[in-house]
Amino acid sequence: MPVTPSAPPMDSPVLPPTNAPGPSVAPPAPQGDGTQMTLVSPSGGQEGEGADWAIVLGIALAAEIALLWLAACLGLVRKGLATRRESTD
Repeated sequence: MPVTPSAPPMDSPVLPPTNAPGPSVAPPAPQGDGTQMTLVSPSGGQEGEGADWAIVLGIALAAEIALLWLAACLGLVRKGLATRRESTD
């Protein structure tokens, strides 16, 4: 029967081995010159672009309404054609 190694006592802390590498340091962040993409935008950096999202949202909303209107009209036309076919038969 194989013998399993015994676990260390629970009251002693578990330490890394002495040859473990030390903490790694991240490289410093490059100073932005405006050519790289960042997740943080400068506050008030570009005037006049604050309403771009509103324009895109308005166009998307208008397109969605137009598509729904078109779908409703096509549904009504199909329903009208179906009732005409039933009445002629």
